Amino acid sequence: MKKQVFAVIGALFLGSLLTVRGDNETFKVIERDTLNIVTAESETDVENFTAKTNKIKGTIQFDRDAKTGSGVLTIDGSTFDTGFDIRNQHMKSADWFNFDKNPEIKFATTRVQWMRDNSYRITGNLTLNNVTKAMITTATVKFTAANDATRSARIAGDSLALNTTFKIKLADFNVKHPNIAAGRVNEEIVITIKTIATNK
Repeated sequence: MKKQVFAVIGALFLGSLLTVRGDNETFKVIERDTLNIVTAESETDVENFTAKTNKIKGTIQFDRDAKTGSGVLTIDGSTFDTGFDIRNQHMKSADWFNFDKNPEIKFATTRVQWMRDNSYRITGNLTLNNVTKAMITTATVKFTAANDATRSARIAGDSLALNTTFKIKLADFNVKHPNIAAGRVNEEIVITIKTIATNK
């Protein structure tokens, strides 16, 4: 009788472990230019530009049942392209974003709260120009089970589509330049991330 009781307890314990492990899945960003885009936009009364890159990598932990998770995303800032070579070089210099020395833009979550549907409130730390600041933003995270459409797009396994936007104040990250004071570059830059991650 004792053996049967212990066997049942053991089975329940093992089942609970398997459930916990199965709920929190790991998704890795697919490092393919056609699936990812990051933009940084500046809009003023006298000059506008949008910088773009596809160079993003990272890992997302996602629990579909609990509707929560965590993640770390890294962008190669040195690959941003504004469509104007001189501006690109200026962005990399120490006078601006200092991407020549510190190319990494990194966001690491500290809290993820479900809001409604596929919308989440994300709290985390954003690192830019070797400065780290706490940020709060919203993100759309959509899960798609593997199907004919994902397979035809050469996406292995189940996937997550992530879309989020940050509005950052340049001075908070020690990015200062006379063009900001002159009104040619907005003191706040909008960074948008759209990426696809897979659990395979």
